[in-house]
Amino acid sequence: MTILGRVDGPRKRSVLLFLYESGLIYKGDKLVVDLSGADLSGAELNGAHLPNVDLSSSTFSYSEQLGNNEQTDATLPDVDLSEADLRGAVLTGADLSGSDLSGADLTDALVTKEQLYRAKSLEGATMPDGQILKSADNPDGPTFEDWLKSKGRGENDENSGS
Repeated sequence: MTILGRVDGPRKRSVLLFLYESGLIYKGDKLVVDLSGADLSGAELNGAHLPNVDLSSSTFSYSEQLGNNEQTDATLPDVDLSEADLRGAVLTGADLSGSDLSGADLTDALVTKEQLYRAKSLEGATMPDGQILKSADNPDGPTFEDWLKSKGRGENDENSGS
């Protein structure tokens, strides 16, 4: 965890992939290295395949390459990104299917409505336009469906804030 805060974006990717591919994040069902709360700001995770990893409360703010083209998209299915700081992150193209984005801050993140629609949970998430979705802490916020309606449901939009 210490090294992640001290290296640049491409090296953060190398550290994460080394941990994952070496079986050092999980050994069977047992957690070995806890990545929740990791400083992954500026991380370039293009091409990374990190399914089922707990990255809750991690900082990805202004990460430039979580996926932006067909060749190098990150695959992060079923990842716990709850309470993660994803402000300004480029998520277009990343596979977030089944990922938990509850309470995540997606302010100014580049992410499609299609990606958000495939997420497991967006409860209490701050959307790219700054709106905070309904949750126990924010009972008056819009639901994801209400937010989609207010943005127009076009699935082909590049940025969910558009």
